[in-house]
Amino acid sequence: MKLTKAKLISILKSKLKSLGFTYFKETGETGTFKMKVDDKLYLTLSLTISRWYDSQFTGEYTLAPTTRWGYALGGKPWLSYERISYALTDEERAHYSKEENPNVKDLWWDGMDETDVNSFLEVVELTYKRFSSNPKLIQQILQSDVAKRMAKLSQETIESVGKGDFCQELECQPDKKVDGVPFEWFKAAETVLRKNGSTLHEANVIELASDAYRQSVLDGRVELVQKKTSSQTISGNMVEKKSLSSKEKAKIEDTARKSAGKRYGFRQSSWCNWLIRDGYFFYALHVGFGSVSFYVKPCYYDDLMWNDINKPNWNTSDSYRAICSDTPGFLLFKRDIPLIKNNDFTAENCERVWDDVFKETQQQMNAFLTKNPDVDLFTLEDDDLAGSSENVDLACMLEMLYRKRYEDALTLVTSLIEKGETGGKAWIRGEKTITLYDYVADYCRSKIREKQSGTRQSKFRPNTHSHGKGG
Repeated sequence: MKLTKAKLISILKSKLKSLGFTYFKETGETGTFKMKVDDKLYLTLSLTISRWYDSQFTGEYTLAPTTRWGYALGGKPWLSYERISYALTDEERAHYSKEENPNVKDLWWDGMDETDVNSFLEVVELTYKRFSSNPKLIQQILQSDVAKRMAKLSQETIESVGKGDFCQELECQPDKKVDGVPFEWFKAAETVLRKNGSTLHEANVIELASDAYRQSVLDGRVELVQKKTSSQTISGNMVEKKSLSSKEKAKIEDTARKSAGKRYGFRQSSWCNWLIRDGYFFYALHVGFGSVSFYVKPCYYDDLMWNDINKPNWNTSDSYRAICSDTPGFLLFKRDIPLIKNNDFTAENCERVWDDVFKETQQQMNAFLTKNPDVDLFTLEDDDLAGSSENVDLACMLEMLYRKRYEDALTLVTSLIEKGETGGKAWIRGEKTITLYDYVADYCRSKIREKQSGTRQSKFRPNTHSHGKGG
């Protein structure tokens, strides 16, 4: 039987509440439970249901001066986000784990098994105070400039709601309530973003408003409204409903992005625009948060992963190199998408904005190819691009494998596995969990065995060549 979000939340909600967690609905997330740790920090427990197995789930902690469970790219203290099983000691993990390999730290539970559910809850009870009271972690978080900025924006939004101090002209308001957050919080959030010169986009407004509202609930300033509400539009003394709905705007923008990208040779799939040139895969990601990020990676990264390392082996389209790939890319640039006001929101204006974006991608792409014209010679060694990848270790391994340096790759991946690293991905195979790095290590060993076998055959092969004429 497939584990659903509603089922998982229902079986965990009561027990987590007894520990001090409050459940908040967050659109797009499986489920998040939050608590106030002290005057400066909030702890979030977010749930994740496996994409590959019907009833498997796990959870992650985030500690922050806000109730958001994520930070902007490159802005979060590394330790502020952690799977709950990583907060266990080795002895505790061995007790709760079903894995034979003691180095596997990423534990998953069966949501349809009462014993497994109780095991998960025991782990939460055992670790949540430990994780949220780590002095080193707390110091890192409180020193983070990104965390400080997010906390400041949320506090200003709370104050704006209290004063009823909102801008008269608001352009990025949702058409209906989102996750039960009252409308005035969205008005306050956009007001604060405008005053601070921040990126204006409906998604940013919703994220800030929701965080400020959740903080106020946990602080005891307002009461959480748990009842389901109808899809009601903003009316009365609220902002008037926009002439174009969010969905209509998204459709217009999507069409404009596709049309503008096509002129520069880009194809479009979902939130990604991409092209292949000189053995490199270039792709622009626009996930609806008011910005676009442009990346590059050698095509052989995915070719190795999909066709040789065999984890799992997908016969898929090139667009998956961007939207469903486990291989790293390197950020060439990131920029905000200018806000188009309601009265000016037309297909023509949207296409003009995206034309400027793709002009910049072409400039960045040409500059990169001038510096790296031959993909076979591309290397991260002493390259500034290394700092723009979220998994430079995996990128280095793939370069080694492409150049048949299997021993070097095995040494690197083995050292990371011994440290409990997974490469960011893990799959449950029967009674075992196999990580992305496990697949790489297995591939390295198989290629080393092939090379050794070939060497032995060459060394002992009988000489069958003729050294003269027979007679």
